[in-house]
This record gives sequence, structure tokens and C-alpha cells, in this order.
Amino acid sequence: MRQLLLPRALRPGQRIDLCKEDYHYLRNVLRLRAGDTVPALDAGGTRCELQLLEDDGSRFVALVVPASNDNATGYPRVTLYQAVPKGSRFDDLVRQLVQFGIDRICPVFSDRTVSRPDREGARLDRWRRVAREAVQQSGAERPVRVDPPQELADIRPTDGALALVLHTERCPLGTPDEGPLAQPTLHGYLGVVPGDVDLVVGPEGGFSDAELTSLFHRGFRPLWLGPQVLRSESAALFAAAALRILVLERGHWQPRDEHR
Repeated sequence: MRQLLLPRALRPGQRIDLCKEDYHYLRNVLRLRAGDTVPALDAGGTRCELQLLEDDGSRFVALVVPASNDNATGYPRVTLYQAVPKGSRFDDLVRQLVQFGIDRICPVFSDRTVSRPDREGARLDRWRRVAREAVQQSGAERPVRVDPPQELADIRPTDGALALVLHTERCPLGTPDEGPLAQPTLHGYLGVVPGDVDLVVGPEGGFSDAELTSLFHRGFRPLWLGPQVLRSESAALFAAAALRILVLERGHWQPRDEHR
């Protein structure tokens, strides 16, 4: 575990009681003892450290201290709207998306979605538990939110976000060769790194033409990542990985002004 994810905002100097689950993991798995320190991330995304003060055999009392270093990267907040795949594949996808820097995961139902779990229920609880474990294991920069499933028709771009829908065609639905709907590369979209990025990924078989038209009218723009055919969950990881590499290595690929 790279860090402990805490359910509320904390302040330096605060003393807290760690829950039974956290105590078991820290004491029996990581073999930590009173006097040890563990990195933590609170509900507001603030990094801190917990100094373990007391161990009464069933719980730790810990002191919140400022983090010794800040590894924030300035990476944009990323929301993924993902058509729900069949079976349990979404569990593994949630775990991997956390590692790839996704901040918010929104399962969606589309025309071609086969699996339609309850909006509140055991599967949502499991996805949230998987996300929490992945945040702790991976050292993710921010807490990850998993929303209840919703209809594709109800989603809207985040205000000011770069909002992209993965598409299998370079210029979908007869869009012109010039203009925002024909933007061919992720590099082009990232001339300036936005504060928020929304990614929309369809089900097996893709979105219908009517769904795509509706998404474009709502402000989403197409993203084409090559001619290969990817499974729905593979496409999500492909897009998340491409975005992460381009943003984190932007200083190496962005053209420089030769006159400076």
C-alpha cells in the first residue's frame, strides 16, 4: 500500500482513530507499530502523514502531520464515461483506471449496452471498494469517485473541460475535413492542457449514429486513436494511457519557439 485513503478532510495536528479495517491492514499486513508513519490522502485530496501514536490491540490512534513532500503533477482532473461491459469486467477496469490517473468513473447505459446493473446496489458498492483499494495501492494523486450508472442521454461535459468521445472514424458522420469535429490527433487537442478532461467510451459495437450526433450537439468532440478495433474496456485504457503520457511528457514533444 502506497498510502491510506481517509473518508474525511483532515488538518495538521488533529488526532484520529483509524477504523478496524485500516488497523488490521496496517498492523497485521504491513506490520506497522506505534511510532511508525504512513502516507495518507484525505477526502479533499490533501496529502498528509499519519504518525501512529497508540495501539490498544484493536485500533490505532494517529496524529495528522503535513506531508514531507508534495508529488502533485498538475495533471488535469479526468472523468471517464464508460458504457458498462458485460460480466465482471468493470471491476478490473475500475482498478486499472485508478492507476492510469482517472479521477471520476461514470458507468453509462447506451442503446447497445447489455449489462444494466442497479443504480444503487452491490455492484456499485463493489466498484467503489475496488477504487478505494486501488487509490491506496497505487498512490493516486487524488481520491477517485465512482458514480451510480446513468443514461448516456443525461451526461453533459464538465464546464470548461476538453470533452472527447472515442470514435472509430477520423471524420465521423460526414463532418468536414477542417474544423473542431475533424481534429485528428490528441496532440492537437492538448495544445493547452485543460483543467478538466472528459472521455466517453462506448459499448461493444460502438455508439449509434443518433447517440453520436446527440453527444456532438452537447459539446463533445470526436477522438480517433487509430484504425485498430479495441474492446470497450481496452479503448478506455488506451485513451487514458495516451492522455497521461502526452500530458506528463508535454515539455518534450511540444514545439518550441526557435526565435527565443
